[in-house]
Amino acid sequence: MPAESAAGRIPARRPRRAPQIWLLRLLLPPLDRLFNFLGPRYRPFIWLVSSVPPRVLAGIGRWRAVRTAADAYRRVPAYRRFLDEHGTSEAAFRGLELPAMDKDGYIRRFSIDDRCVGGRLPTRDAAIDESSGSTGTPYNWVRTLRERRTSHIFISHFARYCFGDAPWITINAFSMGAWATGINMGVALERNGVVKNTGPDLNKILNTLEFLGPGRRYLMCGYPPFLKHVIDAARERGFPLEDFSLMALVGGEGMSEGLRDYIATVLSPVYSGFGATDLEIGIAGETPLSVAIRRLARADEDVRRVVFGADSRLPMLFQYNPLNHQIVVNEESELVFTIARPHVLSPRILYNIRDEGGGPPSASWRNDFGSQARASRRSSAWSTASRSACRSCGCTDARTRPSA
Repeated sequence: MPAESAAGRIPARRPRRAPQIWLLRLLLPPLDRLFNFLGPRYRPFIWLVSSVPPRVLAGIGRWRAVRTAADAYRRVPAYRRFLDEHGTSEAAFRGLELPAMDKDGYIRRFSIDDRCVGGRLPTRDAAIDESSGSTGTPYNWVRTLRERRTSHIFISHFARYCFGDAPWITINAFSMGAWATGINMGVALERNGVVKNTGPDLNKILNTLEFLGPGRRYLMCGYPPFLKHVIDAARERGFPLEDFSLMALVGGEGMSEGLRDYIATVLSPVYSGFGATDLEIGIAGETPLSVAIRRLARADEDVRRVVFGADSRLPMLFQYNPLNHQIVVNEESELVFTIARPHVLSPRILYNIRDEGGGPPSASWRNDFGSQARASRRSSAWSTASRSACRSCGCTDARTRPSA
């Protein structure tokens, strides 16, 4: 990737070190209780992330990540050995200047028990998900019921934020089985309405629509190419998808704006979520604002250069909650994740999933974007984008790059 890409640069100003760890253990529990109270409640949660400045949210999230790392060193045998091999100090913890985890250097080297808090799998209230094995070898990832409930809550919030409060029926076309996305998406969206888990079965999807009829709203979830296949196959069969009120929530792989345009001819609006079985689902999501910015960048080369740098591709743009996840960019422009909240059975601290991406490098990013956006306001692209950007929140931005 070109060195001058704004999306890939490391921020010039390093974050301040967190307070001493003993002090964090005194300061953070009251905030944890506040977040635990507000988080499951949609409107209080939206108020929180909309009212508190993003820099404050990110700072508190970073403190939580520091505490999580220190607690993992005390309570997770694999992580203690991992850090002892590299050498560490309290200053390194406070600055989150710790060695990064990845599959080769951490996951393959230590057993699933040693990677758990207390050095063993729990005997109940836990589930094991399997990654797809796209890198060659499937991996197993254990999560507690509490962790999964937290993910379900924020997926539900994300869906409500993007698709509104009016009732809908979810048709969950993600793959079922040992993979994390399908089952968990179905459970999460039960908080928003009725769910039918069809999996990626075209006949079941069309039969469900025919049975329930067009007088309802539907949210169809699945991989972007599969939803395109549903549209194409329905047209070949003469099935009248256009008679139904359909929306789309996609994930699992990147999506171009051209593909979004195609899907949106039948299912609209279309939003994508970002997650990884290595970490958890529901880490980040597109919002009306992030989609509007990306579409404006597609239409305006100056905006594209400011937001995404010199990359010839058009990366996807997501927003995430920095109270729960800390995301940094390493020297190779790879995204490195820390699950910052407490009570994670198998902590992931500075975990590198080898996804290329970036984030706003400084306040000048927003200033430059604002200047270019104002210069584009007379264009039809700006008009279309601004109408789409109906709401925004205080969450932080992150980018991932689809393959060329």
